[in-house]
Amino acid sequence: MEYSSINPSFGVELANGTQLVNFNDDDVTALKQLAAERGIVVARNQDMDMQAQAEFGHRLGTPMTTPVNNPGIPEELIVIKAGPKSKAVAGQQWPSDVSSEPVPPGLSMLRMEVVPSSGGDTLFADMYQAFATLSGAVGTKYRRLLGQPHRPAPCCFRLSP
Repeated sequence: MEYSSINPSFGVELANGTQLVNFNDDDVTALKQLAAERGIVVARNQDMDMQAQAEFGHRLGTPMTTPVNNPGIPEELIVIKAGPKSKAVAGQQWPSDVSSEPVPPGLSMLRMEVVPSSGGDTLFADMYQAFATLSGAVGTKYRRLLGQPHRPAPCCFRLSP
């Protein structure tokens, strides 16, 4: 699998023309390993509709599902729409941050249907690197702390099958 680094230690972009739907099982295993090592894998211009993306997600593992999608949208996908006047988008109907789950997802796939010619607000940060580069005193303080994931607000609930 050909790719180029986005940053020396974080993120890669797959070679132009790489189509995820054509990956065999060994390619999918290599993709998961690459994502684990580099944090972000960018695969531009994919020839896959929403259903094909949901199906590919199953090849990566057991997808998280949501009960809030409109008809015709696979339950494995969370649809987020924003416009120039949007005040809130992500998590309006369902919390998209699932770090509070007993076993949070190991991978996420983003799909851009409408891409602005410039700008946008998607940002990825390597929090392992951020933590590793804390100053001595600050790093020592935070290494002693025990993290507790936040819990969804009481108004949000999930029905188990």
